[in-house]
Amino acid sequence: MYRAPPEFIYIRWIGLLCTLIPMLAFLAVTVVSSGYHGIPFTLASFIPLLILSYYLDLLMDALPLTGRLGHPYLKVSLAWLLAYPLARLLVTEPMLIALGYPTLAFKGVAGILLIMAGLAFLGFAYGTFFYTAYITLFRMYLKRKLKRGEIPRELSR
Repeated sequence: MYRAPPEFIYIRWIGLLCTLIPMLAFLAVTVVSSGYHGIPFTLASFIPLLILSYYLDLLMDALPLTGRLGHPYLKVSLAWLLAYPLARLLVTEPMLIALGYPTLAFKGVAGILLIMAGLAFLGFAYGTFFYTAYITLFRMYLKRKLKRGEIPRELSR
């Protein structure tokens, strides 16, 4: 088995694919359970995540703490810990309100803190999934390129 390189190399299309996989699974479950009415909800929920996953390398570079962390898992999980709640509150919630879907209820400071803590936990969990999926797909990509006798251009920097 090929190991990932010691330096975390982010390939944007693989990152996008790592978010597209749960989006398609969520879309399938939503369509089966609620028909085609769930498609706008799925799109509103995952469009910000797709954009963030494409530019995750820029987000990780922008966060000052991720530069000090050694392991890429911590960098990716921390980036999603912060990005997921922001994407949900600043992009998804207004889109869901505009579409007429029920959204998060903000009642009092305690409710807001509880919702933010839950979203941060979901962000960290999503970051863990994202990192696992990314490394798996990256290894598959690397193995395929090396079998062909090619060196991926991302590794030849």
